[in-house]
Formats: sequence, structure tokens, C-alpha cells
Amino acid sequence: YGILIREPSRWQRENWTEQLVVRHVERFLLKPGSSWGQWYEQRGVVVEPMYTHGAAATRQWPHGIAEMNALVQHGAPTHMRVMQIPKRPGSGCFDVRLHANGSFACLPTSNCPEPMEVCKNYSLSLSSLLPLVQGYSRRLVNFFGADWIRLDFFA
Repeated sequence: YGILIREPSRWQRENWTEQLVVRHVERFLLKPGSSWGQWYEQRGVVVEPMYTHGAAATRQWPHGIAEMNALVQHGAPTHMRVMQIPKRPGSGCFDVRLHANGSFACLPTSNCPEPMEVCKNYSLSLSSLLPLVQGYSRRLVNFFGADWIRLDFFA
């Protein structure tokens, strides 16, 4: 599994050490494909402190700091899931349909608590974030020659 997002208390409770992190990273980097048959071609690892740890209340969910997964087709982001960090059962999230003109529409989803309400009240301006997502999407698609990508990022 290629992502470990944990609160400091969990790292301590599970006795993670630098050696365990290195072993986890090596397994990820040396694995040729996923359990469902997807080949891994481009990989990278970032090890850093939990960015929500100690963040001001104005930067915590639902006011910012979220994981965002954008689905990109032919260089244009078309859908994005925005998820509360850290993720726990019942964590907040919502989906949006992204339009070419930079606008977006909140979408209902069954596995997020109150997604329409959370989407409408999310205070990190998605409209200011979308031009960045569009720019990175175009550059990545052009670089890799891909017609479809999933761009995961944190904001």
C-alpha cells in the first residue's frame, strides 16, 4: 500500500521505527503491480510529518487541509473527491463534477455523511484551486502521454 497517513499517537502506539518505514517504502517501490493487476510505472515516496498536526482550527476540516483525488480525462479534470484528513470511519467527504469553464457542481454520494451540505459549506475555495488542478493535469498528461490519470494531492 503506497500511503501511510497517521496521527503521531498511532505511530507511537504501533511502535513504528525508521527501519519499519524503510521496509514499507522498499516493499512499495519494488512491487511490480497492484493486487488488481495494475502495473506501477511511476512511483515516489514522500515522508513528512502529519501536516494536520498542530494546524490552526481555521485550516482543519471543513476549512481546508483535505486529500483530493481528481479524475482527469484527456487532460481535463472531470471529477474530484475531497476527503477529510485524517480519514476515520464516518469521516467527512464530498464529490464534485468539474466543468471545463472552471465551475463545479456538488454531487450526492452514499458513503459520505451529509455530502451536499459539506460541499456547499467547504470553505477552501475550490474555484481558486481548480486552475491549479487543470494546469498540473495538462502538464502530467502531456508528459506521460496518458489519456486518463488520477491526480491525488493535498490542499
